Amino acid sequence: MYERRWGTIAAAIVGVIAAATIGWAAGRSSAPKGSAQIQDGKTGSGAIRLVAGVPVGVKHSRTGALAAADNYVARAAETIVQDPAAFTRLVRHAWQPAGQEKALADGRNSRKQASDAVANYAAGGRGLSVIAARKLETYDDTRATVLAWGAGFIWGPEKRPTEPSRIHGDFSIWNPRS
Repeated sequence: MYERRWGTIAAAIVGVIAAATIGWAAGRSSAPKGSAQIQDGKTGSGAIRLVAGVPVGVKHSRTGALAAADNYVARAAETIVQDPAAFTRLVRHAWQPAGQEKALADGRNSRKQASDAVANYAAGGRGLSVIAARKLETYDDTRATVLAWGAGFIWGPEKRPTEPSRIHGDFSIWNPRS
């Protein structure tokens, strides 16, 4: 009886793997050629435009606003302490000019308050931010407000992975037409 059950289980596993492989192959064959990202100064039809490694251009739509919020929130949370130069590039390319100096000052204050995290990153530690959910609160052709929930994970050579910290906020995304 057990031998027959193992055969059924093995057949089911092979079937799932075959279906997943066929689905992956079909998806790859229908995917557009080239990258979904447009690098500095290049033209194309990519979904995201990168300037100095910063995701700054997305499609002007409800979906694009959510993608922008995902990119900005995760990138800011990952770099504010871990990589101040990358955080500065993000702020200079993605924030409204009126809010840039406050964002950079907030970054400096965050690094002062998190001296243990600064030391962890200096020793080779890393962090990762994951956006778990988001809600488009408002949207029009020039502005979107997105409520985002996420988590941050930190680890290092002398630091065990931490419990996730919560990322939660109400973010206004400015998407001027270019």
